Amino acid sequence: MGPPGGLDEMGSDARAAWNVRAGTVLRGVLTELARTGTRPELLTTDLGETPELRAPDWPGYPARVGACVGRDRALALFDWRPDGEGDVGRIRHQEEYLEWRVVREGGRIRRIEMTSEFSDYWGLLAGHEPARTLELVAQFAGEEEVETADVYGPLDPFAAGVSVDERQTAFAQTMLPAAGDDRRQALVQVSAYNDGRSAICCMIHPNNTLHALIALVASAARPLLVCDPVTGQPRHASGSEAILALEAAAQDGRNSDPLVVERVARVATERRQIAFDDPVGVYIRSVQHHELEQPDGSDVPASWFEFGRGLRAAEAPDGAQRCQRLTLTLPSDADFMLDDLVVRRSGDRLRFGGQLAALAQLTAYVRTGPREGAVVAEPSPCVDPPAANCVEELASLEEMAG
Repeated sequence: MGPPGGLDEMGSDARAAWNVRAGTVLRGVLTELARTGTRPELLTTDLGETPELRAPDWPGYPARVGACVGRDRALALFDWRPDGEGDVGRIRHQEEYLEWRVVREGGRIRRIEMTSEFSDYWGLLAGHEPARTLELVAQFAGEEEVETADVYGPLDPFAAGVSVDERQTAFAQTMLPAAGDDRRQALVQVSAYNDGRSAICCMIHPNNTLHALIALVASAARPLLVCDPVTGQPRHASGSEAILALEAAAQDGRNSDPLVVERVARVATERRQIAFDDPVGVYIRSVQHHELEQPDGSDVPASWFEFGRGLRAAEAPDGAQRCQRLTLTLPSDADFMLDDLVVRRSGDRLRFGGQLAALAQLTAYVRTGPREGAVVAEPSPCVDPPAANCVEELASLEEMAG
């Protein structure tokens, strides 16, 4: 399994370690599913048997949170950064496999940066390639260089005898949140170079992980039909129905999870083999730049958006874009700020990162094989999804208001 985005910045040892890491996560997911009596019978690792590339895609706006607290309050919540702290709104609520930070000057927006990079990859990069890691962190922060202590804590990553594992551990303890239920407290340990104050390097929300992506697809790779309550006839399941019927490792109400589960279950119901694309990852496929308007009424040009950390469509052998970073900045000669732009679909000025996330389209590529025989699945009854549990979102609103 190659590095996400087709990145060529790791040596052979690091690339081999990433391949092992991806395989270990997959085996762990399959073991977890087996304990529940679930077997993703259509999942395979044979890319030769799955020549067709499929791209379920979704917008990066955290729809479930918006449904819980309303769009306006959700937009403020996503960008919530208390004085002296990092992006609390990010670690708690940016859950669509896309995270961002908003760079402001004097309260005005100067830049918006987005990432879909997994912490799994960054941990291995930090362990095997410390010089490249420090170079990237400085680049994202807009600085010439960063202190090793800001990325590796008290460890000198270049000292003689320091192991790969020691560098990985030091990086995780400095740049990633600790496990635990209190995410705001977990963010306290995260360096300013990944908590949004100085930069963001990789995702930190607990649901935005390599494990979560693999579990999402694997748990849905089974045939499923449901009995339509109106016609009484079998049909393909919706995303919400599939999540319930398959007990998929997914969160209903999001933009990503129901769509991916629905698409994967539909392919499995057609008796097609399903494989993870190589390289596995979540990619920023496009941005609807024409939905943003300049103060003079003209379109925001695509050139204001910089895609990075992966291959653009023209560079990829199969023509599929695999970028993991998106940055919106104004040209140097602009006489206005980003928050003077208008989002055409709502008529609002661009005041929050979530408005841009709604225009960014994400994808996780999977590969499928030819149809193998007739559909064989006993229709399950249609059931209503449970009501959304908004306790965490409402509690965050109370904290932010307090």
